[in-house]
Amino acid sequence: MLQFKAKKPPYRVALANGYIGNTWRIEMIKCLEAYAQDPEIKPLIKELKIVSTGTDVAAQIGAVDNFINAGYDVVLINAVSPTAFKPVILDLEANGQQRKHRRGPRRRWQSR
Repeated sequence: MLQFKAKKPPYRVALANGYIGNTWRIEMIKCLEAYAQDPEIKPLIKELKIVSTGTDVAAQIGAVDNFINAGYDVVLINAVSPTAFKPVILDLEANGQQRKHRRGPRRRWQSR
């Protein structure tokens, strides 16, 4: 079992987004920016860095590697290719960053 030392705020937070050409990804970024400016949250975030890499998987992996090497406390990934990120996730864990993941956008499915 992995265990990590608790880090006290403020945190350096990064988002490695892929393709930005649809409205839900644009809204995700705007919501993250607004959340970081919320008066209750703002003191907890020292820095928020957002990078969008398009559909280039290697560029997105490079962005995540840069965030890891720069010592960001939180690295959020909206993966272009989730299967290509296994080595990156292992690297995050090796560097002490916890991982949380969810596959795909949240959707409500209704059966008829």
